[in-house]
Amino acid sequence: MSEKNNFTKKTMMKQIVLILLSVGLIQTLSYSQKKNESVKNCILMVPDGTSASILNFTRWYNDNKPLSFDSLLCGFVRTHSLDDKITDSAPAATAMATSQKSGSGFIGMSLDSVPLITVLELAKIQGKATGIVVSCEHPHATPAAFTSHAAKRSNYETINEQQVYNHLDVVFSGGGNDFLNNGKYSKKEKKNIKRKDEENLRDTLIKSLNYNFISTTDKFNSLNEKSKVWASFDTDTSFLLNHFDNLTLKKHPTLAEMTDKAIKILFQNKNGFFLLVEGSKIDWAAHMNDPLGVISEFSGFEEAAKVALDFAVKDKNTAVIICPDHGTGGIAIGSKNTNKNYDDTKYASFTNPLKKVKHTPEYTSTTLKKMLQKNHSDTTKIRDILSIHLNLILSPAELKKIYAMNPADNGYEDNLYYELANLLNLRTGIGWTTYGHTGEDVFLAMYHPKNYILKGVIDNTDIAKYIARILNLDDFKESTKKYFAPHTEVFQGLTISIHNIDTNPELIVSDGKKTLRAKSNKNYITLSDNITTKKIELKTVIVFSKNTFYLPVNLRQVF
Repeated sequence: MSEKNNFTKKTMMKQIVLILLSVGLIQTLSYSQKKNESVKNCILMVPDGTSASILNFTRWYNDNKPLSFDSLLCGFVRTHSLDDKITDSAPAATAMATSQKSGSGFIGMSLDSVPLITVLELAKIQGKATGIVVSCEHPHATPAAFTSHAAKRSNYETINEQQVYNHLDVVFSGGGNDFLNNGKYSKKEKKNIKRKDEENLRDTLIKSLNYNFISTTDKFNSLNEKSKVWASFDTDTSFLLNHFDNLTLKKHPTLAEMTDKAIKILFQNKNGFFLLVEGSKIDWAAHMNDPLGVISEFSGFEEAAKVALDFAVKDKNTAVIICPDHGTGGIAIGSKNTNKNYDDTKYASFTNPLKKVKHTPEYTSTTLKKMLQKNHSDTTKIRDILSIHLNLILSPAELKKIYAMNPADNGYEDNLYYELANLLNLRTGIGWTTYGHTGEDVFLAMYHPKNYILKGVIDNTDIAKYIARILNLDDFKESTKKYFAPHTEVFQGLTISIHNIDTNPELIVSDGKKTLRAKSNKNYITLSDNITTKKIELKTVIVFSKNTFYLPVNLRQVF
């Protein structure tokens, strides 16, 4: 009996050794094939707030036509932040950009307000071209997390300035003119609110940084593909029109057209490029529980994904990653209205009412508000617009509820939007669980020319790690230490002072012979002695957080 047990133990030990050897062999082989993993370019595509049900909903809306990336779906991504199971957009994007979890509201920063280097910044440091294409305003959470560092996602003044001085090669976004002049636009005061430092960032882009700044489709169509460009399309709002509305009104390029143009510009760089594309307003429509809005925005995004994938397949040196940052709304094909007849409900009943709609509830609510501000009592026009725009024939009770809304009230447009979206839900059987975000895992689709992809269930931080690996970028943690070191460590032993904390923070350091000046959010310092002053450009922006400047550790060497 003992001999048999001994034999069994020996056999088991051999099997364990073989398993360990095979694992080691696989790991060695994986790393030895790194040249096969590497690509020159990477396009990260984020359909903001897209729950998996939206994919199926869109297929049925398009008569069960497959999506451009259906064959590339390969897994799910966990989206929770460091402090919440249901994430905010800021930490979700930060995780995908920096490989580290953070908390609600943090943009490119850790929970203790320390800047984290992003994959876009690492690509830029390596000499690659970089760009963002979004349908919201450019300082919004997702693009901001890849291009800036702030403890509050609402701090547009800081985010704007860092984005400008981070020297992206391409920025295509919604109408950000108000954000680029002297700060934000106040609807209440009906004027631009000046930046505290009073810098005109649009002038900086054009006059100092030599950007081609555009805001119209005509100038977009005639762009020189060899120059840096910043486009903030003027739509009277801080964002682009919904895709379906824009197909009719043609106010600006589509997300697909912007993606195509961005790729052509970035492709000029011999070192390759990194491009972020976001379908920003899928999330916005889902927050309003707007079934047509999510179809509209996801359709626009899906067309952009096809453009990116067509390029990547042809180029053979580009990877494409398609992954939402989180889910929003908890959309479902089916609702309480289909409880008793779900097994006898035809898909046409979910989608046909939407196919007959001319404009989205978002655009319709904006149109009605403008009209009613002129003549609130014109109920005939309200009925006509709802019929023409949304193909809605309302009951007396439904009309009465809309008539009772006062266009002069704050929140009228949003309240009307909610109501119009709800009317579409009632007529289609589409259900929702929340007006907020959801804690679900989101889908992952990937293309790599040598099929080096992630599979199964991964974490959102793995997206950044994967991009860094295939582009052969530097290590995140080491690079953060290298480029975002606290000034107290960098200039230890020297005379240090901080000025203008509330308006335009500036660090002044001296050894008695030379004086260094560094302003927050800029990508340069000045160094002077008794005779000359010279400007020294940096590879990253300077970040000021909690009375500490974060800047490259090698700046100590200038003294």
